[in-house]
Amino acid sequence: MTADYETIEIQKSNSVTTVIFNQPEKMNPVGASLINELHQVFDQIESDSDTKAVIITGRGKAFSAGGDLNTRHKTPADGKRFTRHIGNLVKKMQKIEIPIITAVNGYCLGGGWNLIMGTDVIIASESAVFSQPFANFGLVPDCGGTFFLPRMVGPMRAKEIIFTQRKIGASEALELGLVTEVVQHEQLMQRANEWAEIFLNSSKTATGLAKSLINQSFKEDLDSMIELESTAQILARQSEEHKEAVLAFINKRKSKS
Repeated sequence: MTADYETIEIQKSNSVTTVIFNQPEKMNPVGASLINELHQVFDQIESDSDTKAVIITGRGKAFSAGGDLNTRHKTPADGKRFTRHIGNLVKKMQKIEIPIITAVNGYCLGGGWNLIMGTDVIIASESAVFSQPFANFGLVPDCGGTFFLPRMVGPMRAKEIIFTQRKIGASEALELGLVTEVVQHEQLMQRANEWAEIFLNSSKTATGLAKSLINQSFKEDLDSMIELESTAQILARQSEEHKEAVLAFINKRKSKS
């Protein structure tokens, strides 16, 4: 993963891939270049057998201020294709069987927020601010925002957040269940790496299957989920990580997986 990127920086250490939105002077807008580069990066991550966790964060005072308002589409069809292109990235991050930790360092607005709303762990700096300012520009939430937000806070609260476009601070985001936890700003990346360490010491197979099952549960009924769990459990039991963990338990030693 040594390519040069225009909008992001990639760091790789100890099976953790960190993706940094790297246009701080523009507040890390969600534009075509960012989305294209993220597609490329997540394709590489998916094929990288060594990566066991991903961290996404932003550089500067914003995680992302949302969509790039300088983006102009020649036709409505071009605009629709671009919105789908972003949506396909959101689906790709949902489907990848590697946990994604988002470290929100500041402003997290509109499409920038919706892009990561479905990631697996969201850690917010105490200075983070969330908002859905679409209506101010005569737009509707995209990037999966109308899917994830009602499921996280309920439809009534989701409408209130979208209709009012109000700013939500880190502490309220935690109360609403929009983030996993809130930490002091200077501890943000340390905490993100501590979460990554949890996944490094866990079964990659089991973590990936659990992520897939939880995400699939939004679309299935109980009967279907029980069947999917049964299939996943068979796969987990066949993994070398499970076999090693059982041997470690029997021999009263720490598992290597």
